[in-house]
Amino acid sequence: MQEILKNLLSFLAKIFPKIKENQKGLEVHIEDIESYQRPGLLLMHDSTNSFSKIGGMPNLPENLSWPMWQGKALSFICQIDLSEIKPKGTNLMLPEVGTLFFFYNQDLDTWGYNPKDKGSWSVLYSKKSRIDCKDSLPPKTLDRYGIYNSRFIKFKNIKKYPSSDEEKIESLELNEKQRNEYYKLIKSAYKNVPTHQVGGYALSIQNSSMDWECQIISNGIDNYGHPEWHESDKVKSLSPGKKDWVLLCQIDSDDELGMIWGDYGKLYFWIKKSDLKKKDFSNCWMILQC
Repeated sequence: MQEILKNLLSFLAKIFPKIKENQKGLEVHIEDIESYQRPGLLLMHDSTNSFSKIGGMPNLPENLSWPMWQGKALSFICQIDLSEIKPKGTNLMLPEVGTLFFFYNQDLDTWGYNPKDKGSWSVLYSKKSRIDCKDSLPPKTLDRYGIYNSRFIKFKNIKKYPSSDEEKIESLELNEKQRNEYYKLIKSAYKNVPTHQVGGYALSIQNSSMDWECQIISNGIDNYGHPEWHESDKVKSLSPGKKDWVLLCQIDSDDELGMIWGDYGKLYFWIKKSDLKKKDFSNCWMILQC
């Protein structure tokens, strides 16, 4: 009996520190976590008339043409007046004036996982002020289902944190309590509204490796999903370039707008920091996750 009791006490002595460790909250890692945060902007529906909007028809200046793909017009997604977000600030070095226009394939059948998908989305940049932009009529090749309801938008500063599967967070080895608290921290920026966003970290659905996917796929690598593909010499040589990619804009599924991406997914528009510095938005890459 004494031997059994001794073994039991020894066992409890070993597991008690682990139990105590699993009771610790996220506060023990808060200094590291706060060092990782990036400022982003939440795009919220607004009743106030603004130039920035989601859905409807774009206000394109005369020097920009409505983008087409495979003989059909792309659907207009949103336009962002950069002068409206200048006072807010993000982690992006965006131009201080002008407008960004976002478009995507009206048939919703490209997800950005194949190099051949390029052209099925478009990000246009105009230096023109809003007074030089006019209401655009939908092209004849734009089907009715490719036109979304329109809402003006306002911008709200939010703190964005990495996804829990990113290496910097995984290295913290969060316990179950801390993982739950971290998930709540990530979601707290949105307060039950659609997660439309400029800058910051992407709120990923499937994985947080979209920067790597943009780098690899935009450089012509296809056959996505094959295990042997990840080990090729070309992929290994290209992979370090993922550090140049940052999230430009994230557009959520939104019932009020009639925007549903796959199975209630999100569109993620990415850009290279080197292109952003040059104000060149022609090589943005888009990933759809759902």
